[in-house]
Amino acid sequence: MKKGLTIVIAIVTLLGLALALSACSKGKGPSKTQQAPGQQKTIGIEEYKKGLEESKKHVVAKVNGADITLYALLNEMNRVAPAYIKPGQTRSPETDAKVKKEALNNLIFKELAAQEAVKEGIRMKPEMLNEEVKKIKTQLGSEEAYQRYLQNSGLTEDSLKKEIERDYLFQTAMRKEVSGKINVSDKVLREVYEREKKSLLTNDNPPRQMTFEEAKGPLAREIRAEKGQEIITAWEEGLRKNARIEIFLAEVEKKFQGDSAKSGKR
Repeated sequence: MKKGLTIVIAIVTLLGLALALSACSKGKGPSKTQQAPGQQKTIGIEEYKKGLEESKKHVVAKVNGADITLYALLNEMNRVAPAYIKPGQTRSPETDAKVKKEALNNLIFKELAAQEAVKEGIRMKPEMLNEEVKKIKTQLGSEEAYQRYLQNSGLTEDSLKKEIERDYLFQTAMRKEVSGKINVSDKVLREVYEREKKSLLTNDNPPRQMTFEEAKGPLAREIRAEKGQEIITAWEEGLRKNARIEIFLAEVEKKFQGDSAKSGKR
């Protein structure tokens, strides 16, 4: 779970189910939101809450027996969506499909990584967990605002703690399996610099070629990102190879498509 408490304001429609994921940092309900294509009314608070609770009941995937709910998928879709849908850009079925696919893959990978961390004996100490909750309360400003945040997010304090702990397990596993295995030496940086220095320019007017010292930082970040992605890809493939992953998304979509058609006939 992100430490910044703002959730993207949007309505994600999954074949008939519309959920407003509100701007929780302000503690506001979803009284007005951007309309999804084909949706003619603004979702009210009660309808929003009902949809939010309903989404938690439907499992879109299982990873070694652990559930991934529609609620989790919609939240992850909202997190992923800005990379595909820019402000003012019109959504399309193709874009929605890409967002949904990436979101589900992300959740599966995070669950696999967290499970691996648990196998290796990694745990989040209770005092660390309580401190994270305390930080959230401090950021929100009051106990009342914190309670509104939980309500608008469809969370209880217990489920919030589970999300924080799962994020901790994932991040710890990432540092161990990825960050800890990336080493970029000055020799490698010098070789890359000599090969690419003609294209390494400053933002001066007119631009000039960067010195090695100026280019070291950007080059190191670029190389680490590339190596990191290679390691993540190989690691994820290994985790998936030995995992039992079941996908039920099509069944969930079909159900909501049927429910939507029934409600339309009333």
